[in-house]
Amino acid sequence: MNLKDREIEILLTNRSGRSTSLRMKPGAYLLGRSSHCQIRFPAQEQGVSRQHARLCINSREVKIEDLESSTGTMLNGKIIRSAVVQN
Repeated sequence: MNLKDREIEILLTNRSGRSTSLRMKPGAYLLGRSSHCQIRFPAQEQGVSRQHARLCINSREVKIEDLESSTGTMLNGKIIRSAVVQN
């Protein structure tokens, strides 16, 4: 997988099943409700911690890491602590 200078599409789905599609470039992103997060969820979003997860996209891989959130992070329907995303 060569992601250098390419955008990838990330599909985020909340617990109620609502999905949002984002186009992302290589970089590191915090996901959560905090104003410090690059990918922010509304404050009233249930099940999302202030700093919920970290998404790292580089030229070789896409990695998602749960930041000890209270409800966990899921990838393809499975709760993960850290995982490399396969295409």
